[in-house]
Amino acid sequence: GDEIEILAGSGVNHTNARMLLSQTGIHQIHSSCKTWLDDPTTSGNGVSFAYAPKSTECSSSNCYEVVCAELVEKLINSIQ
Repeated sequence: GDEIEILAGSGVNHTNARMLLSQTGIHQIHSSCKTWLDDPTTSGNGVSFAYAPKSTECSSSNCYEVVCAELVEKLINSIQ
C-alpha cells in the first residue's frame, strides 16, 4: 500500500539527486552531505575523539565528520 516509502540513500549528492528522483519515482532521498572537520580540541591527555580514517581528505589526526551546509544547499538547489 502507501505505508512504506523507499528512499535512495547511498552516494546521493547534488550531482545525481534530480536524476534519482525523476527516473525512479521516489519522493524522498537521504544524503549525509558530510565533510571532515579538523578540530584540535578532539584530543588531549592521551585521549582522542577523532575518527577520520587515513584515507580521508583530512590529513590531521584530529578530524571527524560533520554535515556541510554548503553541500546541503547544493543538494536542495539541485532538486528544486
